Amino acid sequence: SCSSSSTVFGFAVLGLVGSKTESQRTMSHYASLEISTRPSSGRPGSPHRYFGSVYDVRFPSIPAPAARKSLGPSDLSKMSESEKERSEPHLKQIVHKHVNGLCIITAGELLKAVCSSGDDAITISRVEFTKEESDGQSVGAKRKKARRAKSNRKKLDNEKGNTQPLDTLAIVTLSDGQKIDLKCCVQGTIIELNHRLDGKKRELVVDESANPSLLLSDPLLDGFLAVILPSGHFPTRSF
Repeated sequence: SCSSSSTVFGFAVLGLVGSKTESQRTMSHYASLEISTRPSSGRPGSPHRYFGSVYDVRFPSIPAPAARKSLGPSDLSKMSESEKERSEPHLKQIVHKHVNGLCIITAGELLKAVCSSGDDAITISRVEFTKEESDGQSVGAKRKKARRAKSNRKKLDNEKGNTQPLDTLAIVTLSDGQKIDLKCCVQGTIIELNHRLDGKKRELVVDESANPSLLLSDPLLDGFLAVILPSGHFPTRSF
């Protein structure tokens, strides 16, 4: 009886240790990011109406395109949201998290700020995805696949459609020749890429012309970049 209890206790401890190790591994993937909850604007039709939560994801090691000098709190308090985006010194994107756990990756207001920051009009010439969608499976099958792959980190990193937060998801080329790398933001598996941005055909789609201007006109909804199934907690449990 004592032996049996000890065995059960041992398995329980191993389970806790394994869970803690996995949690620590997940946290390490987001260590170089600054993630914060984005407050709701309260406006009808805003992304907060459609998603469980919305997050700003900053990359402190990556300068923002057309970065401005740092401003003090008093300066920021007098600025509009658009002006604040233009003054952001580091790359920042916005991630929506649906109540089902899926993450919708967007460029945020970054490109709108960059394209409106000069005297001459700047437009988006092209969007090129550097990642592929995972092989066609149901979301449930992808969840099982992600859980199995946790025990083999190398396999997870190399499989088609898998992402790490700092991986480049898309390269946006502006009309002035500037190229901007947009990141995956989330560790996981790509369920869908928004091919309305690059015009590439998908299954069941006969013809679809590229409309990269969605990154300017509606970057938080119709102009989203990708839908990613996280392989761990996003944000991490310590958030």
